[in-house]
Formats: sequence, C-alpha cells, structure tokens
Amino acid sequence: SAIMPLIYIYAAAAALVVLPMGASCFQPQVFSVFGRALNSIEGWVAKRKVNADLDENCAKYTVGPDSEYKYAAKKPKVDHSSWDGVVKRYVRPGNVDDIITNVVDYSGIAKDEDVAKYERVMAEVNLAALEGTP
Repeated sequence: SAIMPLIYIYAAAAALVVLPMGASCFQPQVFSVFGRALNSIEGWVAKRKVNADLDENCAKYTVGPDSEYKYAAKKPKVDHSSWDGVVKRYVRPGNVDDIITNVVDYSGIAKDEDVAKYERVMAEVNLAALEGTP
C-alpha cells in the first residue's frame, strides 16, 4: 500500500531525532538532534545572562592586610603536586556545544599512575593536623 513508504520515512526521521549520536572522551554524548537543539538554546541564553547584572563599580572581594595571611607562606601540610600534574595533563580549555568550558580526558586520568600515588598520599594524611589554620 502507499502508506508503507511513509511509515518507513517517519521511522527514519524519528530515529535521527531520538537515537544517540557520537561521543568522544572530550565531549559529552549528544543524545539526539532534539537534545543538541536544546543545548544550543541553553548556550545562547547562558552567554547573555552570565554576569549580565554585574556592577563593575563594586569590589568583588574584601581583602584584609597581608599580615592575616602569613600562614600561606608556610609549607603546605599535604603535598598535592602529583594531583596538580594530573590536572595539568588531562584538563584543557574546550568548547562543548558553543559553550567555552574545561574538558577532561577521564580515560587518560584512569590510566595515570600519579592518581594512585595521590590516593596513597591522601590516605596517609593526618586529619587532626588539618583542623587548624592551613
């Protein structure tokens, strides 16, 4: 009958709208054409609303005298250098659906030996020593 080809055309169109479409380790999976359209609209709105009501004349943060921050010049109680290296290697500026953000290579992090090293460092931290001023 003449209706059968129309059913196939509608089914194919529905599959394009509903079925998942490609993904990579740097970008989230796009669930459908419909989802991509919604993400684009959200990005458009976000670009116009972020800091739209920012008053440039206001101080962003109140800052005390340097004497209040002498503790910051001391050696840190926990060595975060291995985690810092992981973040520097696997987090990069990127663009997802026209939104500028940071993208993370999670598969690379999962294979990195420094993550296990950092987990061991964190497991040995004396929590009681961290309770005071940094």
